Amino acid sequence: MIAKSIALATAALLTTSAFAAYSGPSVILNEYNAVGSTKFLKNDKSDTTLGTVLGNGGNWFELTVLGDGTSGSTVDLTGATLAWEEDGTSGSLTLSNNAFWSSLTAGTIITFAEEMTIAHESGSIIVNGSDTTTNFASGDNWAHIYAGDTNLIASSSTDDGGIFSVGNSNWNLTLTTSDNTTLFGPIGEDTGGASGGVNSQEVFKYENSLQIPYDIANYNDGSSSSFGAANTWGSGAFSQDFSAFGVTIPEPASLALLSLGTLAILSRRK
Repeated sequence: MIAKSIALATAALLTTSAFAAYSGPSVILNEYNAVGSTKFLKNDKSDTTLGTVLGNGGNWFELTVLGDGTSGSTVDLTGATLAWEEDGTSGSLTLSNNAFWSSLTAGTIITFAEEMTIAHESGSIIVNGSDTTTNFASGDNWAHIYAGDTNLIASSSTDDGGIFSVGNSNWNLTLTTSDNTTLFGPIGEDTGGASGGVNSQEVFKYENSLQIPYDIANYNDGSSSSFGAANTWGSGAFSQDFSAFGVTIPEPASLALLSLGTLAILSRRK
């Protein structure tokens, strides 16, 4: 998962926060893509993983597992349901009984995408189907789920075509466990206490450290996008820090070496 390593190496150069006692949901909505299929991120911005691509990767959203806020804590999402709504349309994804869902480690980023294959602007394949392998010690805390993967998604429903939809008309998401306990949501644009203003050239994201008390007010719209990687904001001046969860961030000195081989080795492990 070289593309993720490059994003994490970049994050090592950005401002981070010291660890403090966590208070908030065990899983949060971290980011979703509201860029229209015929548009790019505004202000000539590029996604840290995808680069500059039409539609910014299509319909995708991202969760982050926080557990109890400590390294090594886990969350069981077996049979959980992710229900989305937007401007009169709705749908859901119900997670399967696959062992992957039974013990999700705090610090894991999980992306869900409607498209089976997502490529970098260079044409290199970033994801092709699901890839749930992670290795925190090497800086790999990203698991990716293709929404059409029946090994990981037990069922899906939508009244908007396709597998699921994400957009910029007050899109929001709710996560409930198999016993109907709500872990978060509904949360999204102008929903659940979060602000609005997301347009069709932006993403919606959580803009703050993950190791301080969770605050819905930290959700914001913006054009700094980071598919499967730590959120950035302030035009890249700030980034989420996953080191408190045992995720090794490449040293800044390694960044130049990684960048030199970016286009040659960008394809995600499959």
